[in-house]
Amino acid sequence: MIVGNFNLHQILFSLEMFEKKEDKLGYLYKMAKELQRIIRCFESSKTLPLRMYAVDNIQIDGNCDELKVFIRKQIKGANNPWEKRTPDEGKLKILATKEVIDYKKILLLIDNEIQLIENRTAHNTNIDHEPEKSSIKVKDINYSSIASLLKKDRSKIIWEHSIGELIELVNSILDKKLIKNLNENNLPQFISKNFVDKDESNYSLEKIEKVYSMFLKTIWSSKTDTKTRYFQ
Repeated sequence: MIVGNFNLHQILFSLEMFEKKEDKLGYLYKMAKELQRIIRCFESSKTLPLRMYAVDNIQIDGNCDELKVFIRKQIKGANNPWEKRTPDEGKLKILATKEVIDYKKILLLIDNEIQLIENRTAHNTNIDHEPEKSSIKVKDINYSSIASLLKKDRSKIIWEHSIGELIELVNSILDKKLIKNLNENNLPQFISKNFVDKDESNYSLEKIEKVYSMFLKTIWSSKTDTKTRYFQ
């Protein structure tokens, strides 16, 4: 996702270059602060026609470089050189509204990354450390049978399907309150502790957290009973 000068993929890639939690948070807070500044600029009351905010030699309250560049791009019709008409005020307002929505989407995802990093250390203490488990395969893939197995057996379960399906299954166990002390905060850690992939390799906690976060922000955000499968 790219909005203005913000490339979400590049931001997340750059985040991986930092080893310390404090450095990761400092980088993300800086990105969030910039996004908040731009959103305030786009949403502030405009006393002049929007095309006036693209002019260099006029100082206007509530203007910023990002808005200036955006309006210029719309007026010039950079995406369609054969288009002779330029957008009127109403069209510019619609386009600006869509742009600020995209900025807010990136800010939401960055805020979520901040929350994941801040809570990771605390969440890791929610589940007691136990000896390394052996691995077993299961025949009946449903939340009730696996919940029973988790409560009775100390082996890790070999999961042969996608991470998305595994998260949905464990979330169903959570909803039914079949496992004591399992909650939304420690669900990724619970999966990492109790499941391995088809090659009996441990799941990356970071990958589980990212997919789980996506579910919370998109697929489950409507809070309906409808379940949509996600294939990783």
